[in-house]
Amino acid sequence: AWHSTEVTFDPGTASAIRIEASKRGKARGTDVPPDLWVDVLDPLTAFLRLRRELADLSEGAQTAVPVLDGRRRFDMVAEVVGREKAELDGRAWDALRVEVTIVPLAGFDQEDWDEAGYGDEGIRLQALISDDERLIPLQVRTLNAPVNLVFNLDQECEPTGVCRTPSG
Repeated sequence: AWHSTEVTFDPGTASAIRIEASKRGKARGTDVPPDLWVDVLDPLTAFLRLRRELADLSEGAQTAVPVLDGRRRFDMVAEVVGREKAELDGRAWDALRVEVTIVPLAGFDQEDWDEAGYGDEGIRLQALISDDERLIPLQVRTLNAPVNLVFNLDQECEPTGVCRTPSG
């Protein structure tokens, strides 16, 4: 099923002002009521804000970011679990271990949600993020998804444009 969603945000109010969604080329509405369009971020901006806020959190502290992708409204809640030395592909990193929970608020199919086994706890992810000014996502893994997924950093690129594998 091919979906297309376009959300227009008002930069002055951090609220969505228009959502255009289609499925297989046919216009369809959103299941997110307008009262949940207020004080939200798009998913990419939300991820960047979450990264920035994590840098200032102490162990055990949490932060939450409200997200609207047009079809769904959810909160991304992140907790710094600890700081550690992480080894990825032979390279040691000072890293923040962060647990992220996707808390559904609107637009989620309850039957699919139940079938996936998320229950009341939401979708849980674990991330390792470099514990430096760059806050590079080193690894992200699912904790409770029906299929275990792991994303690892493949290349690290310098501001000069030079890229290298994490081990080199």
